[in-house]
Amino acid sequence: MLITFLSDFGTKDEWVSSCKGIIKSIAEQSEIIDITHDIESFNVVVGAMILSRASSNYKPCVHLAIVDPGVGTRRDPIAIETETGHIFVGPDNGLLTLAAENFGIKNVVKITNEKVFNKPVSTTFHARDIFAPAAAYLSLGKPLSYLGEVRDKNTIKTLAISFASFKQKVLEAQVIEVDKFGSLRLNIQKEEFQRYIKPAQSVHLKSKYFETSAPYVEAFGDIKAGEIGLIIDSSDLATIFVNRANASTKLGLKTGSKITVAF
Repeated sequence: MLITFLSDFGTKDEWVSSCKGIIKSIAEQSEIIDITHDIESFNVVVGAMILSRASSNYKPCVHLAIVDPGVGTRRDPIAIETETGHIFVGPDNGLLTLAAENFGIKNVVKITNEKVFNKPVSTTFHARDIFAPAAAYLSLGKPLSYLGEVRDKNTIKTLAISFASFKQKVLEAQVIEVDKFGSLRLNIQKEEFQRYIKPAQSVHLKSKYFETSAPYVEAFGDIKAGEIGLIIDSSDLATIFVNRANASTKLGLKTGSKITVAF
């Protein structure tokens, strides 16, 4: 069975390849597809959102996901089996649940079977020593129960992602993700945005760093290079961008920045 792999490890160090080496030592024929390893360090929410979007593009497989600021602490290592056959492996910190809920959570286990572990287990590298081998055994067809003890699916950690709504033509929004091009994804869902704003309509944007108007467009190229626009991108979120430039740098905004959107 295919394994996808998402983390905040980057590629400078050996961490990604070490995990893949452990997987291959157990499941030599396994295919591993990298979703991304460039999640902002420790940002569980962004990791969860990207995992949720990416996993929807795959047939049932094993999804290994590691954004784990609590590694080595009391948080549980878990695996989640869904109604559709997708399986998610990673820390119980909310990283997995947003994606798993898309497919319907069926069963959850706490990974406790030491026969699975790569020993000695490092308190700083559960990705290599617990999660990677667990994913490998699942890819070979081992049942979820092989990994350890059953957890009540209603007790695993979930993330409360707050989406904004317009009130009297004003919305207090927040940047929840900055993509590779510097575009700023806001906590405004497509349906809420399009209920009030139509293509080519201008909206007023204001933060502590700038104040400007920008059109809502349907394609990046609908405005000139260097101009600011809003778009509903492939994440189905309202997104501020600068055509052929970095909106985060130009506007001085980053993940967590507040911005007012008005029309």
